[in-house]
Amino acid sequence: MATTVLDTLNGLVTPQLVGAASTRLGESETAVSKGLGAAFPMILAALMQRLNDPNLLPQLMNLLTGRANHPEVLANPRNALPGEASEEITEVGGDLLSTAFGPQSREATSALGEYAGVKTTSASSLMTLGGALIAGLLGERVRRDHLSGAGLASLLSGQRSGIVGALPGALSSVAGLGALRDAGARASAAVRETHRRGGFGWLWVLAALLLALGLWALWGNTTAPIVTGSATDAMHQGGQAVSGAAHQAGQAANDASQYVVAKLGALTTRRLPTDVELSVPERGVESQVIAYLGDPSRPVDETLWFNFDRLLFETGSATLKPQSQEQLQNVAAILKAYPTVKVKIGGYTDNTGDPATNLKLSQARATNVMNALVALGVSPERVSSDGYGEQYPVADNSTEDGRQQNRRIAIRVTQK
Repeated sequence: MATTVLDTLNGLVTPQLVGAASTRLGESETAVSKGLGAAFPMILAALMQRLNDPNLLPQLMNLLTGRANHPEVLANPRNALPGEASEEITEVGGDLLSTAFGPQSREATSALGEYAGVKTTSASSLMTLGGALIAGLLGERVRRDHLSGAGLASLLSGQRSGIVGALPGALSSVAGLGALRDAGARASAAVRETHRRGGFGWLWVLAALLLALGLWALWGNTTAPIVTGSATDAMHQGGQAVSGAAHQAGQAANDASQYVVAKLGALTTRRLPTDVELSVPERGVESQVIAYLGDPSRPVDETLWFNFDRLLFETGSATLKPQSQEQLQNVAAILKAYPTVKVKIGGYTDNTGDPATNLKLSQARATNVMNALVALGVSPERVSSDGYGEQYPVADNSTEDGRQQNRRIAIRVTQK
């Protein structure tokens, strides 16, 4: 069985570390061990609680991949102890706590102190120590496995049950963590009840179908088919139907994965001047823009546009779908790494429908992408937008494939 993040962290809490921390803080070894054992799931649960916050992942990834986050702390956790830790390590631990808890950091520290029976100052030191070790471990995982922000979110979400299960009930009121714990309990109860009724196979098929359809919609940029019918009826179709559906769902997911690789290439790691590492497709827009900005021999070109390849909008709307967030975060990180660069966002449509309506939609979509980049920390003075409607097609509008290519958002560098 693979070692979880929480298992690895708990493994760092050796008798030597507990003894040294106890001496430093003037607390009992039992209290120190109890405090650290609770701090880990508490911090991780707080991070998971904010995974839907569009500002969290870029902030967290910058912290984890920054120079100050030393993975060496995992080899010798005593280097993160109060009084022994370098200023950089202490700062990383504190920054992770701020990222996880925001303005409720003090409340979280106080709750941990009461739970472990230690002074507030000691609880603060234990929380900072826990934050530094978590940052070191997650940073090591990001570098080792070339994780993107979405990959890191998937890693944490995949270990949700273990993390939430380790969170002491006495701490569940902090920063809304009780909601996370209660949701996990309700989900577990629902699975147990469904299994008791013989419906677990249906849940598996449904999850597999949703995953496959979601991947296909994201990477194929197509309209996912609508699944209809009664779940109750489906559960009574028998083992053969369930097996067949699961096989089809698995095949669809595999086909979607192959489509991604065929279209954009395999994932590769790109290091930015800020030392942030992005895991992006080798032929994706991020790789193209990074190569262009990093080549001083290539001047600004008014005709050179780079097409976003993983942005999705609601049909007929300028509303960005959540699946677009990863690419937006990547592009924002690139722009932050090249602070003198200015860009323009262009929106385009196919020639279906009213030209005036298409022009308005293209402008709204370009503006929303620009605003999303600004919300991710890019200065508004560096980004502009414009909509061109059905002008400047890049493919034949008489075919569906051509129309799909013409419905696009692109980015042009206006100043290097």
